[in-house]
Amino acid sequence: MNDLDFTWNSYASFEMRIHDLKVYKAANGHCNVPTTGGKDAVDAVLGRWCCTMRASHKKKKLSDEEIRCLNDLDFTWNNLRKSKSK
Repeated sequence: MNDLDFTWNSYASFEMRIHDLKVYKAANGHCNVPTTGGKDAVDAVLGRWCCTMRASHKKKKLSDEEIRCLNDLDFTWNNLRKSKSK
């Protein structure tokens, strides 16, 4: 992730995390970042941020601009827990 200019600060701004999500999507083809069991701890930090964005959206705490930025990345607003047997 260093080669992809990933932001390592766990308290990064929204804009920095959007950048990280773009990097993740470019590398993986989607924005469904795991919170555990990913490639590394960096994925888990970004995955937790994505969960926070989903919870904030549900509570109507995101700005229109934040929602637009996430929608532009085809962000999935539903919790994506899938059965491991599939």
